[in-house]
Amino acid sequence: MESIELELDAEFFSADVIARTVYRYTGDYYVQVERATTAHRITLMPRTPDIDTNQLAERFQTDACDDRLRQQIALQTGDLQHLLMRAAIERAVSVGDAST
Repeated sequence: MESIELELDAEFFSADVIARTVYRYTGDYYVQVERATTAHRITLMPRTPDIDTNQLAERFQTDACDDRLRQQIALQTGDLQHLLMRAAIERAVSVGDAST
């Protein structure tokens, strides 16, 4: 089984994004991550010979872009999410208090 090596720009993809993306692949692949000054080097090796590695590099890069976008959205909407959760909890508590 051949391993696949990828290099992703460390300025574009944070270490957290790489870790999140790599985690998706740990079920089917052994994973090694190294960080150089300007890039993350990811090595994926199939755990079994029947794993489809066709277009693996493209799938991984797409997933990394998805994770980067999700991280940016979470940063931009974090305060709103916190307020919504707080309001929902306060409402649940007040409804619970009213029924006792």
